[in-house]
Amino acid sequence: MTIKSPDTLLCFTDGNELHIAIGAIKLKPRKEIVLLARDLPRDYTKSVKGLLTQHGIRCPVTLAEVEDYLKQDGAGGTTAILVNYCTQFHEYQMLFKGIKEGVDLYFVDVTEGEVYSLKEDGDEPIPGGPVELEVDEVLEVEGFDIEESTEELMNSPVMSDMLQFVQEDIGRWDELRYLLKNNYIPNGDWIELGSRIKINYQKGSPIESFVSFLERKGYVKERVITRNQLHLRIPEAIVRSFIQTAGLWLEALTYRVIHSFSFIDDTKADVRFVWGHAPCGVVNEIDVMATADSRMIFISCKDMDNPSTGMLNELEVYAQRIGGSQGIKLLITARKPHSRHFFERAKAMGIHLIWLGHDIQAFSRVLNQVLSQELS
Repeated sequence: MTIKSPDTLLCFTDGNELHIAIGAIKLKPRKEIVLLARDLPRDYTKSVKGLLTQHGIRCPVTLAEVEDYLKQDGAGGTTAILVNYCTQFHEYQMLFKGIKEGVDLYFVDVTEGEVYSLKEDGDEPIPGGPVELEVDEVLEVEGFDIEESTEELMNSPVMSDMLQFVQEDIGRWDELRYLLKNNYIPNGDWIELGSRIKINYQKGSPIESFVSFLERKGYVKERVITRNQLHLRIPEAIVRSFIQTAGLWLEALTYRVIHSFSFIDDTKADVRFVWGHAPCGVVNEIDVMATADSRMIFISCKDMDNPSTGMLNELEVYAQRIGGSQGIKLLITARKPHSRHFFERAKAMGIHLIWLGHDIQAFSRVLNQVLSQELS
């Protein structure tokens, strides 16, 4: 199949730009891209234009209403139309007008990152795909800016050490994580344990095993034991964060498991992104985000026994705002939630509920199976 780049690419849109980006990257229009919609701000094209420039497509991107465009003679030269989001009367008029004039029509499958010609027989995509966008590119084309993410932290040797302790005995860590969440008081480089719940520092206890591990790794520089409390001086900030930040261990473990899957194109952790523009931009945060063939995966990690339905609602809002109906949503918990209503609510919202339990290999297999089925 030979595809000739059109001079003009017409794209219907309702505020979702991912199909536009994929279509333009594969079709490579030479003169202009026209987004057909009404009631969109004039700066709406900025995010699309910025991403396409990174992919070597530098033609102008403009907005127009279908009714107005139908009255024009067009820009001259060849034209192609993306049929995605064609829903209104005037939009169908444009399609039939295009068919009569021999205009090429294309459909973008955003779940695959592929573009299909409606003139060709068969169901093979046009050459040059799939388009595989990274997380920050998908966010950019949808009008978001990444303010911060923590892949460097998640991939650090120190984090590897901490996860090594978790993976050595997940049952021991399950007992220890509860103790850490309810005990520490930060004071500079010092961490105090035993402030609220009495600790058992006997030989072989979870806390004694953890401190011995940290000492062998060289992270504990001073240790002071009193009758009821344990004081540790730990200069390494990542280790202190691992102890003091509830759920960081679960985010890091989930990030690394997702990152290891061969079908995942890009993975980001603890993503803080801004929706809107200064000074009114709203900062949002998702624990783990990934892409596979430009399809977004949203993961929220909760280190608690009884997560609330509000957490499901938060994940749903973020996923819909960025990925629309094509986003894959997962809520990861340390243990199996108790509430039947919570499971029913998650299922109704299309959110996969996965818990770690005490078997990391099984957790990885379930994640792989769920994502593979969603992406197939």
